Formats: sequence, structure tokens, C-alpha cells
Amino acid sequence: MTLEDQKERTELRDLRDTLSLSHNSPDTSERERVIWWFNHYAVPPELPGGTRHFEIAKSLKRYNFKTYIFASTFSHFTYSYTHQEGLSTHEGIPFVWVRTTPYKRGSGLARLVNMISYYLRVKRLALRELRKGLPKPDLIIGSTVHPLAALSALELARKLGVPFIYEIRDLWPQTLIASGALSKYNPLTWIISRIERKLVNSASLIIVLAEETKNFLVDKYNIPPERILLIPNYINLDEVEEEIRDVQLPRELEEILNEYKDRFKVGYMGSLSFTHATDILIDVMRKLPSDISLLIIGDGPLRPKLEEEIKKFKLKNVRVLGPYPRRVIWKAVRELDTFIVIDRNVNWGSSNKLSDYLVARKPIIFATNSTQNYIEGLGIKVSLDSDEIVGKIIYLRDSYEKYLEKVKRIFPNILKRFQLEKCVKKLSEALEEIVKS
Repeated sequence: MTLEDQKERTELRDLRDTLSLSHNSPDTSERERVIWWFNHYAVPPELPGGTRHFEIAKSLKRYNFKTYIFASTFSHFTYSYTHQEGLSTHEGIPFVWVRTTPYKRGSGLARLVNMISYYLRVKRLALRELRKGLPKPDLIIGSTVHPLAALSALELARKLGVPFIYEIRDLWPQTLIASGALSKYNPLTWIISRIERKLVNSASLIIVLAEETKNFLVDKYNIPPERILLIPNYINLDEVEEEIRDVQLPRELEEILNEYKDRFKVGYMGSLSFTHATDILIDVMRKLPSDISLLIIGDGPLRPKLEEEIKKFKLKNVRVLGPYPRRVIWKAVRELDTFIVIDRNVNWGSSNKLSDYLVARKPIIFATNSTQNYIEGLGIKVSLDSDEIVGKIIYLRDSYEKYLEKVKRIFPNILKRFQLEKCVKKLSEALEEIVKS
């Protein structure tokens, strides 16, 4: 052990002793609980990307939990730096920004280096902020997509002597294998599998986004079902009106919506990648009749290919924009007629785009095998065949009023089912029990 390592251990021990004294006051049941939540890709609502953890943190405040979100300064959605390293607050939710290495769209190796840089940096930054006065956590939550973020959370939780919670937003390497991005014989598959096993077996609680993930963990690792909590990518739909009241649509988006105002408008919001079947979406847009428009908002490795095809075939009824902050999307979906949920072999996650589409309260085309990302009665279910998808879009256009009326009838039940607040209440109760024990 080097002198530097010995010094860090001594400082950490002294810090733990000091924080332990201040943490164990007689009124701990009334004290505000502190969560550190590690998610490499988390963003506040003013930036493009998923705001899941911002929304959960906001709801957890009602149950006396204060959540600090540890996220990367480099945005996966804009491929640029958005913040300086350190602490900043966004609508009352504190983010601790971790400086990571940059990368460009489609650069797999550089993105891997970015993941590793988060893993190496976040632990040192967290301890530095702790010394500067950041409240010690009562527990630490580590969230995938990539498992290194969760692994850093586990290692820091052990150092600080607090419980570790594991959130699985996507199963690696299972999703990578199913999508063809990684062979099951690749050495990287073995490494990721070992990390997954360690995280699963070390967690006091496991948060999942889909029932299929829960079943997988029970079957593969014999995890007791009561140690697994299901919290899909829901939002508080009844609060959206207030949140988007003062949102202004970007000028380019307003212009396109105005251009398409007399057409039947189809929307897709999300990642543009092979996993999310963007190649099939490209076939769909080529085959759409000219009086049906397709508005695509998102980014990903297949966006250049998609834009190239639009130019090649001179498709005046298809546009690719964004990415935009989520509240802009919530306002934009009100102007569209229907939406596409499309993916291949995505069985272990919950679609962000589905909850975004629900804001519009309109029919949806479901081209997915995932039961988590399908709502019975809310639209039409189709295969991943582009001809069938186009045919059903045309059918929906021709019988739109019937489907719209059906959605209006069943939407009160959907509103009850897809409320994030109910899930967060269960989460707060589970976390409180872990802290007390």
C-alpha cells in the first residue's frame, strides 16, 4: 500500500467516525434521509435525455428523502459538455456533476473509455464533496445502463458503511447479446456477467423497470421476489400540465408542425439505433404515402443513415429533429395524431417514449415484443414488418375517430396505472425500512 493510499484510508476513517456521530442523533426517525444516486446519464429537465431520476427525486422529497444525483458532465444526447464538475441544484434537486471523457456519435471505444472515466472519477469526487460538507448518505443507489456506474456505487457504499441499492434499467450483457451487439463468447460478456452477479448479490434491494427482469433475477440468481421492487418509467401525468405551461417550442419544430398541420402526423421519439429498430423505421418512412407525415425526434448511431435516406429519396413528409428536453417533447406530442413504439429484443426495460406518448392521450402503434412496453386497448399491435406497420398506420388514419374515442374511454384507468407517485411511495417505504434496519 502506498503512502497516498494509507493517507486516504486514514482520512476516510476519520471522516466516517465524524459523520457517524452526527448521523446517530436521537431523532433519526424524523431526520431527512439522504440518498446518493449514481446514474451516469441522468439529466435535469432543461436538457435532452431521460429525467427518470429527477422525477423520482422530486417525488421522494414528499417522503422526507433528499436525493443527490451523480451524473456525467458530458451529455450522451448532445455529445457535448453541459456542466462544470461539482454541485448544482435544478428545481430543488441537487446534481453532483462528474467530469468524464468526451466521445462522438458511433464511437464505441471512446464511449467505453467514457464509462470507465465515470467509474474512476465519481468515487473520488463523492469523497471530496463529502469532506466539503455534502451530507453523508443513508444509502447509495447504483443505476445501470452500464454496470460500472452501479459498481462504483457499491464500492463507495462499502467504504462508507451504508446499504447499497441496485437499479437495473437494462440488463447487460443480456440486451447486448440479444441485439447482436456482443457475442456470448466475447471475454467482455464474461466480465460484465461477473459484475452483474456481484451487484445482484450485494444489494439490499433491487429496483427493476420490467416484470421480465424480476423473473430473470428470480430464476437465475434465486433472488427472493420481496427483494425486488418494480418501478417502470412512469411519470406523474396529472402534473405535466403545470410543468409544460410556460414551455416554448423551438422555432424549427413549430415551423414543421405548421407545415404538417393538414396531414395525419405520426411521431417517434427516442434512440435511433439497431436495438430500437431504426433500420425498420427507415423502411417505414420510405413506404408512407405523401399525405402522412413522420416526425422523428431523437439521436443515435443510425441517425446519419436515416438522414441520408431522407435526402436520397427526397422524402418531404419525414423530418428528423432534436434531441430536445423532455418537457418540449411533452408539449410537442399534443400536436401529433399517433406514435410508434418500436424495438427488437428489448425485454428487460421500460420505454421512456411510451410515458412521453401518454401525455398526448392518443392511439399508439406498438411494434414491440415487450409486454412492459405495450398497453392493451391503447392502439394497434403489429410485428416488426415494415409493410405491416405502414398498413396499420393507414388503417388507423382511416378509422382514427373510432380509436380516439376508445382511448378516451380507457384513459382514466391508464392514468391510475401509470402514475409514478404510487411507485415512489412503495420505494420510500422500502428505503425507510432498509435505513432503520
